[in-house]
Order: sequence, then C-alpha cells, then structure tokens
Amino acid sequence: MPEGQSYVTLDDADRDCIRRKARQLVRRSCFRVWEPEDLEQALALCLLQRLRAFDPAKGPRGPFVVLVLTRCAANLVRDQQVRQRRHRRTRSLQAPVATGDGMPVLLSEVVGQRELDSRRGHWPRSPEK
Repeated sequence: MPEGQSYVTLDDADRDCIRRKARQLVRRSCFRVWEPEDLEQALALCLLQRLRAFDPAKGPRGPFVVLVLTRCAANLVRDQQVRQRRHRRTRSLQAPVATGDGMPVLLSEVVGQRELDSRRGHWPRSPEK
C-alpha cells in the first residue's frame, strides 16, 4: 500500500445500517424492480467513498454512517424519479397520432409554437388571440 493511504472497511454495524436502508428503499415504488443486493452495493459504495472524511474527534461513527446513508438514499431516490419522469414524457416526433377526423398524422405536424414555448419555459406576456 502506498505511503499515506489507508484502507477503509465496513464493520458489521455499517453493513446492518446498509441492509436496513436498502430494505426501506425497495419498498418505494421507484425501486420495485431493483434487487435489494443492488441497492446495498450502491449504498456501500457511497459510504466507502465518504468514510475517508470521518473524523473520530468530531463524534461517533454510527451517526455519521446513518447520516451518509440517509443522504445517499435520498440521492438515489431523486435520480431514479428523474429517470422515470424523463421516460414517461419522452415521445418521438415521428410517432403517429390520431386527429379529430381519425386520420393519423405525425406528432411533429401537430405540435405548435405554444407547446414548444411551454417546453422551453417561455410564456407569452399576453394570451394569444
């Protein structure tokens, strides 16, 4: 091992916290398809990366581990929800859509300037007439 570096390891209490947090996450709808072991691995990696910042002079290890795992779990939830939200809203402009008369047309022909402005977050100052 190079000088000045030390290995960070997880003890049994850390593994128990990781296991509990992974079980909590699996119950959430955005993680139903995930295996608990996958979540445990993601949380363990996150904890290992942050354990180097732990200073025993500032406090005990247990609360530090719980705080790190809580924040990592919140980040995982946020990232998973963003992935799901993006997937729901994505649609090809080449997809056929039905019009009022029942004839299919491309979505790109139906989308107007109002929808484009809405997507970009631009709103007209006065309503269109």
